[in-house]
Amino acid sequence: MAKLNVTAKAERMLKFLLGLRSQRAFDLMRTRGMTPEDLAEGWALLLALGKVRLSTVAVEPADSSTVLALDAFENLWFPIVQATLARRYPGVGDKLFLNLTQTEGAAVVMSVGTFIERLDAVAAGSDGYGEEGKAARVVLAKRGLTDEIVDAARNLLATLRTPEAAPPPPSPEQVREETDKAESEMWGWYLEWSAIARSTVKSRRLLRELGFLASSGGGASEDEEPDVEHGGAPGPAPAPGEPGAPPAGG
Repeated sequence: MAKLNVTAKAERMLKFLLGLRSQRAFDLMRTRGMTPEDLAEGWALLLALGKVRLSTVAVEPADSSTVLALDAFENLWFPIVQATLARRYPGVGDKLFLNLTQTEGAAVVMSVGTFIERLDAVAAGSDGYGEEGKAARVVLAKRGLTDEIVDAARNLLATLRTPEAAPPPPSPEQVREETDKAESEMWGWYLEWSAIARSTVKSRRLLRELGFLASSGGGASEDEEPDVEHGGAPGPAPAPGEPGAPPAGG
């Protein structure tokens, strides 16, 4: 018999736990000592396995979100600044946007960086901007381009120049070890309680809900006992270690 992989085991565990949402099924299991705490443990073990497996999925690098934020800054403020300066201080605007246009992707790092550097000169009246530059900066602040907004963009640029202090990703060996441990703990819970359920629950409907009988087209009573030998439809074959599984090598 083929060994179940971790996905198949998780599916059986999920089916079993969902079946135990039936008050009648859970009440039957109570007679064998199952408590709400046991049920909560089962869910926790299943979720723990999922967490370990999902944690290995690659996530978007932090610098991608930073570039997107800079792109949003450029898309918002370049048109506002250009429109404002074109009417009120065209000379300042021409100098500020010399060879500077809206860009896409990583190029926004250079465009926004140049924009902020020139805007600092505008505010200081240096680099030939003079008093007209200082006045233009006051108007731009009234439009909403405050020092705080500019500093936020400046900080985004700074983060791209600073190495990330993120911990190294787990090694494949570490991931496998954690996955195996979570899988073993979850499957141990399932083997114990599924064996008890197979011997305790007699209703076909409940057995189907717990994952022990395949759905059938017949209209059997929910209280009818399963009779696989005489026409009952078996569900998933017991995996190695499960009740009813053939001996190894048999």
